[in-house]
Amino acid sequence: MAKYELNDSLNGVEIYFDSIPTESIRDEIKAAGFRWNGSKKCWYATQTDERIELAKKVAAGETDSQQAQTITTPAQNQTTEVEPPMTRKYCYADSIENFMGTEKAAWKKEMCSAFKEEIDLPLSQSQIDAWADCYDVLQRELVGDLSEFSIIFEYVLPYESGRRPDVLLVSNEAVIILEFKRKPVVLVEDLDQAADYGRDIREYHYESRDKTVVPMLVLTRAENVSYRDKDVRICSADRLMDNINAAINTIGTITSCDIHNWIDSKYEPLPTMVEAARRFWNGEELPNIKQVHAGTNLDEAIACLKSVTEDAENNSKHVLALVTGVPGAGKTFLGLQFVYDVCKANDNQNSVFLSGNGPLVEVLQDALQNRNFVMDVNKVVRQFIDYRATEFNKNIIVFDEGQRAWDEPRMTKTYKSKSTGRTEPDVLVQLCDEKLDWCVFLELVGEGQEINTGENGGIVQWYNAIARPEKSWCVVCPDKLADVFEGADVQTYDDLDLKVSIRSHTAGEISNFVNKFIAGDLDAAAALLDKIPQQDFHMYYTRDLSRAKSYCRGKYDHQQEKRYGMIVSSKADDLSRLGMPKPVWKNRTKLYPDGSDRRWQVAPWFNKDSNHPDSCCALSVAITEFDCQGLEIDMPIVGWGNDAKWVDGHWDFKGTDDEKVTYRNNSYRVLLTRGREGFIVYIPQGRDDIAAIFERVGIKELSE
Repeated sequence: MAKYELNDSLNGVEIYFDSIPTESIRDEIKAAGFRWNGSKKCWYATQTDERIELAKKVAAGETDSQQAQTITTPAQNQTTEVEPPMTRKYCYADSIENFMGTEKAAWKKEMCSAFKEEIDLPLSQSQIDAWADCYDVLQRELVGDLSEFSIIFEYVLPYESGRRPDVLLVSNEAVIILEFKRKPVVLVEDLDQAADYGRDIREYHYESRDKTVVPMLVLTRAENVSYRDKDVRICSADRLMDNINAAINTIGTITSCDIHNWIDSKYEPLPTMVEAARRFWNGEELPNIKQVHAGTNLDEAIACLKSVTEDAENNSKHVLALVTGVPGAGKTFLGLQFVYDVCKANDNQNSVFLSGNGPLVEVLQDALQNRNFVMDVNKVVRQFIDYRATEFNKNIIVFDEGQRAWDEPRMTKTYKSKSTGRTEPDVLVQLCDEKLDWCVFLELVGEGQEINTGENGGIVQWYNAIARPEKSWCVVCPDKLADVFEGADVQTYDDLDLKVSIRSHTAGEISNFVNKFIAGDLDAAAALLDKIPQQDFHMYYTRDLSRAKSYCRGKYDHQQEKRYGMIVSSKADDLSRLGMPKPVWKNRTKLYPDGSDRRWQVAPWFNKDSNHPDSCCALSVAITEFDCQGLEIDMPIVGWGNDAKWVDGHWDFKGTDDEKVTYRNNSYRVLLTRGREGFIVYIPQGRDDIAAIFERVGIKELSE
């Protein structure tokens, strides 16, 4: 038996069944646009004449699927497939009018039930008390005509591990985010949290792409407060309606929207590189992120590489392809996406992702629980040099940070006479020549990130490698590298140069700012800082390490997937005693700095749950540029060590010669470009001159 109801307040039609409907009935109503609501235990859709008519027929038992269904008996030993309920993404959703008419006890009961059963998170008394406070404020302060708005409590952002704004007011034109704090004053981490909600709904929530998104921070223990900071409206409860009206007045006409469509919207946040690898490995589509397509040339670069691959396979070519990009431009993301797209189109193509970055390989292998797709390039080279490996069938080879391939002195030091006169590119090109009928060797080239001895040979080594083999190699590269490969068979495409950072969400100027800052051009750095939206990328310095830690813990409370941690220069010898201890070396093994003999590994630091003692979020161990290059976290605490001083109007990075000074320079460039949502620089007491430099370029001190 079934019945239907018209929900006029939400412009919906709902079908209720006494028992699980048959598969044929479910298919019929799903084809008509109905979806399962796990909270109300009904099937719902936006009202149309056709859907209302179908609901009537279902209730009357008159649909084709109902008439055609057969009765099964237990003797047939058949089971009915149960429609898995949609994951509920909220605790309460209705029109504001209906909410205002809902008794507090009934509302709290629904909130608690949904939180426990549907969201499936622990429910504390403090959370219930916060809800009660929020209810009282809204019932008292929501006056005037808000009839075109729907209200949603505790909307869970998909793929965000439980992140949820307190209250959303949604119409066709606007999303007003209300984040409640039971405080008399604003903490900067609360402000940044509200700004981040605004950024994420604006950038990643499809049904909100064309809406005005207004984040508000509501202080329920304050009076007569109303101002704006970082595009966030900050107000006390008694000024809430003033701020809502001010937001509405900037928008104009307000009309109601289909709240079900909004709730069920696609939401695709920018994944970390590790998460992108996981999705690829699980055969999932990588996200179609708004700014990836609007502000960068990633799509064009991937399309170019796919065309090059098709040509190489059809015509038995060996192709060296190079993609350049600023830090955080998505080179690794591009490599994974490229491999995913090519392999999906042709299951016969084998691929491998190579890197000389040991920590990156360790973290990815741990995340994927696989050691064959992501491999250490040095191990591949060793297998070929030492053992003349007979099998290598990877037609698609991606080499991350290919410009850091070992030069001839480093290879000779490692392999002695077996590698005399050869570079790492020489060996890899020879391997491809001997083992493969065709290949695309994609080199992802970072700029200004050589941090180790033997990594400064650069791209010229690859030209020398392909110029020697018997087989003819083609080169595909950005226009700016054409001169390097003069005389070779070169095709240039400017789309293969990635100029905009996506690591830092919408802060595309971060890498340029860091370059100017590290170069000592403070005026240029300050000018670039003005172009970076403060609500999207949060930059601070502090003289108090404990304040940096409390900021991270407060901002990311109950956000299990978020990552924050301490990173320092390997040559800074003053920070370990100041609360940022690095792993220690003993008998060529890295150990925890707590004095135990417990082996330290980088993979748990990045991959363990945030509440795990070995996680970066424990804020107990700081890693260096060697451990974090090529990887990222949401909010790094960067220790500014005594190896970076300001002397006579420029940075003096500790080093014994120009080459090593360059490595130090690049190390700090790496440290300052690891953050997805910002960074906090810890400057120890006694280094007022360094703090003054950060103030000069416009980076604010982290306030209480």
